[in-house]
Amino acid sequence: MKLGALELSIKTEQMTSSTIIPPRFSSTFLTMLAEMAANVIGGIAVVSLYLTKDVGPEIAKKIISEARSVLSTPKS
Repeated sequence: MKLGALELSIKTEQMTSSTIIPPRFSSTFLTMLAEMAANVIGGIAVVSLYLTKDVGPEIAKKIISEARSVLSTPKS
């Protein structure tokens, strides 16, 4: 496992994001993923993403869909 780029997002009345470690690839995707996670959980999300190349739209949709379903699953 490798530590990749790191993004912090906080959901309050508005969404606030900050890049802690900037990515080499797909910076917009990392921000979007962190903001989606913070929005779904209604709090703070720290997302690390290690990429070796840019993420295409189809892969991005799959990753976001999978992350949303994992985060939306009720915890027991």
